[in-house]
Amino acid sequence: MNSITKYIAFLLMAGSIMACEDTIYPELADSEPVVSIDAFVTSQEKTQVIKVTKTQYYFDKNRPAGVSGAQVSITDDQGKVFLFTESNTDGWYEWDPALSDDSLGLPGVEYSLSILAEGIEYTSTSITQGVPKIDSITFNFEPENEISLATWFAEVWARDLEGPGNAYWIRGWKNGEYLSKPAEILTAYDAGFSRGSEVDGLIFITPVRSGTGINLSSDEDPDTGKFLPSYLDGDSIYVEIHSVSETTFDFLNLMKIQIDRPGGFGELFATPIDNVPTNIIPSQEGVKVVGCFNVSTVSSFGKKLVAENETP
Repeated sequence: MNSITKYIAFLLMAGSIMACEDTIYPELADSEPVVSIDAFVTSQEKTQVIKVTKTQYYFDKNRPAGVSGAQVSITDDQGKVFLFTESNTDGWYEWDPALSDDSLGLPGVEYSLSILAEGIEYTSTSITQGVPKIDSITFNFEPENEISLATWFAEVWARDLEGPGNAYWIRGWKNGEYLSKPAEILTAYDAGFSRGSEVDGLIFITPVRSGTGINLSSDEDPDTGKFLPSYLDGDSIYVEIHSVSETTFDFLNLMKIQIDRPGGFGELFATPIDNVPTNIIPSQEGVKVVGCFNVSTVSSFGKKLVAENETP
């Protein structure tokens, strides 16, 4: 068999293998539910919520079961106590800043979390860091090409605070809808993506200020197969920058790795699914808990895209 014949045979064999795709539904072993704590609290003047729920089966699409009757509080380093009371949703505990003279999320203040649930106390601490002011939002136009429809891309301009070790969670909304896909989790360390870069005190680098999370992740147009636009004339964008601790920075990035799965052939080389390390400590040895506690100060900025006011 000559080389050309071998090559054709190889292509035919490879094509037949790739065409044989079956959908499978693996049977996963049952696991004992553990407490999950979502305690991301901010300086914003709106009701703050701490969610205490139970983990569930991987393919269960129902809302996680809430843990009712817990005692939930945050105490600052001056002894001020912020009591969270259970809402009408089981396991959701709320504190309303409008009903208090005290403030959460003050930079430089250490906050301690205490949750007593089902006879076990869960504790954690978080020191609130500063956050840069958002200077402006601009839009850049990209004409239609071979892979993407015509689109405007947003850029958020802000300068990292002086001093190394500042970490941020950047969150975006398009037309009032939160960009909540796993691929749209956007974090920054100083003005870059990770530790070790010499970008302290600089304007956020391009992959941060125009990253996925500010702009949409890639979805395809079913008619053309090209990527859909991030923004079009008349769309609006709203962005928040949350200060986070280094522990929370790591938590968010590890969480993104776990839930933003590539699927298909690439999944063979992906990081195995595992619980993300938590900064919450149970009082009883051997008890498992998942989740994270962080108190953020927040800056925000919004803008509507008026194409005639932008430079194409």
